[in-house]
Amino acid sequence: RWGYRSRYRKPFLFSKNKATSKLQVLGTQYHYKSFWDGLTSIAKTEGPLGLLRGAKVAALRVSMGSAVQLSTYDTCKEYLHREVPYFSTEKGQGLILHFSAAMMSGLMVTTAMNPADVMSTRMYNQAAGKELYSSIPDCFMKIFRTEG
Repeated sequence: RWGYRSRYRKPFLFSKNKATSKLQVLGTQYHYKSFWDGLTSIAKTEGPLGLLRGAKVAALRVSMGSAVQLSTYDTCKEYLHREVPYFSTEKGQGLILHFSAAMMSGLMVTTAMNPADVMSTRMYNQAAGKELYSSIPDCFMKIFRTEG
């Protein structure tokens, strides 16, 4: 169900990232008048598949975030329950425990997703025909070599 919705959201995310990104590293800047102008310009110049540029790395980003979130939320909740005296009482089993575990898990998710976020933005922002990155591993290695 979510995969279906996500598939049709990618062109909109792509247009938004291209319109708002001002990456000097790539030297490509887009000046769209509006969101719809960005979508139609991309579709005209790059074809319908141009709207899906970077979708693979976006899928990687989402899967990394989901994997980390699923594996850390309960672990954080158990850790807080076991190690923090307040959370081991009946009073500490409420919303504060869940919010605290969610914040800890969110920090880990954000940290794990950052490299894929950077790669996603870079790949979305490439000019058609002047691609700097040929694949996800190529993008990762070029960024790692030049920026550490």
